Amino acid sequence: MKNILCVDLDQTLLARNDNIFIPKSIDELCRSIRSMPDGQCKSQMEAAIKKMIHRDSISQTLYEVFLSEFCDGTEQDRQKIAADLSHYYDTEYHAMQQYTSTIPEGIQFVKEAIRKNFKIVIATNPIYPLNALQQRVQWAGLADMMDQFLFITTMEDFHFTKPDPAYYVEILGRLAWPEDTRVVMIGDSLEMDIIPASRAGIPGYWLGDGLLPDGLNPFCANGTYDGIFPWIEQINEQPEAAPSQNTGLDLLAHLKTTPAVFDSICRSVTEKTGCSRPEISEWSLVEIICHLRDMDRDVNISRFVEVFQQENPFISHIDTSSWAEDRKYREENGHEAALEFIDNRLRLIDLLAEHQDEWYEKTARHSIFGPVCVADLIQFIVTHDRMHIRQAYDTLERVRSIT
Repeated sequence: MKNILCVDLDQTLLARNDNIFIPKSIDELCRSIRSMPDGQCKSQMEAAIKKMIHRDSISQTLYEVFLSEFCDGTEQDRQKIAADLSHYYDTEYHAMQQYTSTIPEGIQFVKEAIRKNFKIVIATNPIYPLNALQQRVQWAGLADMMDQFLFITTMEDFHFTKPDPAYYVEILGRLAWPEDTRVVMIGDSLEMDIIPASRAGIPGYWLGDGLLPDGLNPFCANGTYDGIFPWIEQINEQPEAAPSQNTGLDLLAHLKTTPAVFDSICRSVTEKTGCSRPEISEWSLVEIICHLRDMDRDVNISRFVEVFQQENPFISHIDTSSWAEDRKYREENGHEAALEFIDNRLRLIDLLAEHQDEWYEKTARHSIFGPVCVADLIQFIVTHDRMHIRQAYDTLERVRSIT
């Protein structure tokens, strides 16, 4: 069993006095943005952070959401303020280190995890840019281990923030939904770390005292740093609970994260790479995205409408294997297809959210799976999404290796 540890940063690996750190950092940041009055800057920043947390779009990264709300002006304004923000983090942010301190137990924990060949994701709330978070990792005494981390969750790369369970699902998507791998979350906050990670299907270890709330992933635990590795050994000995057995699983978070993962993938892909097949008989990235788009538009949405409107309808299997050729997916624009996929998926999510109290009551007769309820049908889509995310990453890796 392989292990990937998602580890929170602030108050888990780095101690800081938030009563000083947060207002001071905002004051200094606003001071560096000379084109905006200080009072306006603070109110705009508060609105921009709130927008990131309560976003209503998937097609933008958190950084894009932040800039759009914070600047609320022309593209030239955004470019200038973006430059000011970058300059502040490059040249002045280091002064904030004086309001932080290392956590020796956290340093030792990370060193031991690396020694055990565990992979680590720095799963900090992605409301800061990469430069700021890299500095905070260094302040935590982990500068020598920076290249050992798989990635840090940042506002430039992520679409969701804590405590949205979709943030944790997006981490799983960025990891390509690894098989034969146990992903766990370690953090100091029940509300920001453990509860939402559990709703994403990730067992969490709470660095805190007290009783864990009911309804968490059955493998969740709490204690001190000394208890983390015994806990990991214990859960590695247990079979992973099936998602359908975890009534606390947030299925809508899983559904809305898939197009966000593909949005991230598309940003780093050229048109040629996106249309290339690793083998002539396999799909390209564009074909995978078009397939997911059309599955939602032409299969999933109409299927759920039928289930909600009829009494125990019969659902027949639809063979989509020829669509890639019949519909000439390789000739489509991948970025446009990804945006259409997002639109279709949001329509599907809105429909399911409207009928959420019927997920376990409304049933259907599936031609392959037999009697199912709405929650089962949603889980089929989640499993299908995971398969194609794995396929997309594998496809790009192989295509890039031969070009």
